[in-house]
Amino acid sequence: MKDSEKGLDIFLALIVEEGTLIPQVVEEVQKKVSEEVQRSLGTSVARVNIKIKGIKFSSK
Repeated sequence: MKDSEKGLDIFLALIVEEGTLIPQVVEEVQKKVSEEVQRSLGTSVARVNIKIKGIKFSSK
């Protein structure tokens, strides 16, 4: 997390499950994190940056 003039810059790394629609999950996580930080801390969020760290494959 980094504080900027426009609010907080938040950096997250995610591991997603095989078959996940990554763009959809990233958008949802960005929205939820931003809303929760603003609600909990009363601080504006400039952006939520997400890096996909890996993909978890199910063992069959």
